[in-house]
Amino acid sequence: MHIAWLGKKSPFCGNVTYSREVTHALREFGHQVSFFHFAQDEPPPDNWPADDHEIPIPFLYQLQNVYTIPTLRSKKVLTQALEELQPDIVHASLTLSPLDFALPEICQDLGLPLVATFHPAFDRKLRNISSGTQHLAYQLYAPWLAQYDRVIIFSRLQRSILVKL
Repeated sequence: MHIAWLGKKSPFCGNVTYSREVTHALREFGHQVSFFHFAQDEPPPDNWPADDHEIPIPFLYQLQNVYTIPTLRSKKVLTQALEELQPDIVHASLTLSPLDFALPEICQDLGLPLVATFHPAFDRKLRNISSGTQHLAYQLYAPWLAQYDRVIIFSRLQRSILVKL
């Protein structure tokens, strides 16, 4: 199976580790992985396998654990690469960028199934500005996640909140 994986290689965060470990395991199981990630002209991190088929997506600005601001041509680069590669499935390790909201339409137009792992920070109690911001991310993403074919989350509580939203 050929999997197009949209993830992060830098700056270091949990999403980077998640993408590295899962794609490594997928390769060990014999799957082909094409790794899409935001990149400038910089060397790849040392802790990534050299056999990665990488597709760099241009960006303007990247925040540490939060979001990446793509260039105006990023969507075109992503769409053309997916069209050329024709993977069996597309997986997006969210949150990445405003492209998260364009992926359902891109994949639907190309006839590609789309799966996301939704793993922003989560706090079930709204006590402070940080947890309020987390809840806002859930409110923003929920309608878009409904357009993905499948969504991976890490708790029943998160599922319940997303379903309500």
